Amino acid sequence: MSEDMKDFANPIGENNPVGIDLKDDDQFKIIQNEINKQLEAKDWDLVSKNTETILKEKSKHLLVIVYWSIAETQLNQFSGFFTSMKVINTLIEKFGKDLYPKKEKGKKNAFEYWIKNTRALLRIHKPENISENQKEQMKNEVDQLKKLLNDIFTKDIPSLQKIEDVLNSIPVAAKEKESKKPVKKKEQKESEITETTVDEKKKSSSKQQNIEKQETEKKQKAEIQEMEDVDTDNLENDEDMKRALNKILKNCENFASGLRQVDLKKRNSYYFNRLHSWGNVSDLPGINSEGNTDIPPPDPEEMNQLSQLEQNKKWSVLLERSESMLPYYKFNLNLNCYSVIAAKNLGSAYEDVVKTIEQETSFFLLRIPGIEKLTFNDASPFADQKTKKWLDQISLSEGGASVQLEAEDANFQKTLQVIHNKGSYKDMIPLIQTQIKQAISYKNKHFWRSELINLLNKHAKYEFMVPHLEIILEEINTFNIEKWDQDYALKVYIWAVGCFQLISTEQAKKRVNDLHQRIIRLDLGNAMKLFAGPN
Repeated sequence: MSEDMKDFANPIGENNPVGIDLKDDDQFKIIQNEINKQLEAKDWDLVSKNTETILKEKSKHLLVIVYWSIAETQLNQFSGFFTSMKVINTLIEKFGKDLYPKKEKGKKNAFEYWIKNTRALLRIHKPENISENQKEQMKNEVDQLKKLLNDIFTKDIPSLQKIEDVLNSIPVAAKEKESKKPVKKKEQKESEITETTVDEKKKSSSKQQNIEKQETEKKQKAEIQEMEDVDTDNLENDEDMKRALNKILKNCENFASGLRQVDLKKRNSYYFNRLHSWGNVSDLPGINSEGNTDIPPPDPEEMNQLSQLEQNKKWSVLLERSESMLPYYKFNLNLNCYSVIAAKNLGSAYEDVVKTIEQETSFFLLRIPGIEKLTFNDASPFADQKTKKWLDQISLSEGGASVQLEAEDANFQKTLQVIHNKGSYKDMIPLIQTQIKQAISYKNKHFWRSELINLLNKHAKYEFMVPHLEIILEEINTFNIEKWDQDYALKVYIWAVGCFQLISTEQAKKRVNDLHQRIIRLDLGNAMKLFAGPN
């Protein structure tokens, strides 16, 4: 640690080593105001300088230590984190329970804030690799901090596991060959013995590494082979489908991340990322007594960083950042909105990226109707107002499964608007039924019947939807539409799945399974997206 850093450990005064409490300190208020910014970019230089001054001249306050550490990590990334870890350990080791705030709860809150924000920053700024020595030093610092936390907390000791998980995910860099130093004659014999021992250890280590490498390669090949062995032409039941889906999902996140590293414009990356994130979501999360889910919200600091990137028009960084966060916060629909904003601003080369994200998100909303209306355990929404507006624009659904099947007559939209102006849905029903009778082609009939189903859906008249759904599906069979208009048939099947999933009867569940089999025949990719385990 540098001399400058060691100044942190110097007592504030002889009679009061930890200084003042900072409750009414103006300099601390400046720091707090900066940290509390939500929509504006934080001035981390300001935070760093002011926290450093306070720690050296005014107070050994744990919250100030935490703010300084986060600022160091923001400004100097991984090296800043490493430096701040040493300072944190030094200060806790020297001042222990005497550090402000005096109450254990206040100390715990400060540390939990540090863990949450530091984990988020490390995931963003972690290096591609570090040396074995660096990794060992980092482990020692974390282990030391664990011991120190046990000393200053009597109960509910903050866990560093999330920090450790990120650090453990950083690979060790390959060792470079060391140049041999000249050895004096009198040391030669001893050196030869030592070198022989070292060589034997190296050979043993090298052999062990080769064995581990072979085992890893063998495991990877086995996983790939297992995926290849899935017979997608003979998926006979729900278990077959679930087994196939789980195997495919194993490597989706790696595929997505790898493709983005090669080329941020590769649309398949965005497909795989959402397949990995949402593939096993089969129903709405449960709601607790307060009307929220039990799912924790995304990290505020990470979300604030996305907002700053948008304000600063760092589009490529915003796109990569929001996509990398999605697997961790799959119910945070705002991430998809950020990705689309970034991709649109990156120009026409990213049109396919925009289409893919919008298609996959709309399929998710269709498959899990109402997901965008839920909240995290702190009552913050899965989708904020900006995101909800975007979802309304792209969604295949309105209040669940509502979507217009295409009509051949463009004037139908004008007629539909006139009907909607009638106000009461009971007044609208006979008008739509008249249009069904007057329509000549099956597409026009389906258009109006789908509008009738949409109307019933909006007013939760699910039991009345079934006969009209069955008529549409029966006509698909009767006119053999699946054979000569496959795209239209597929769209009808996907839409019908969303409708039947709103109806809680055994017959509706059977129809969903039947439709899955039809979709599998026409488009396995869409089947994978719509199916996420047994219904």
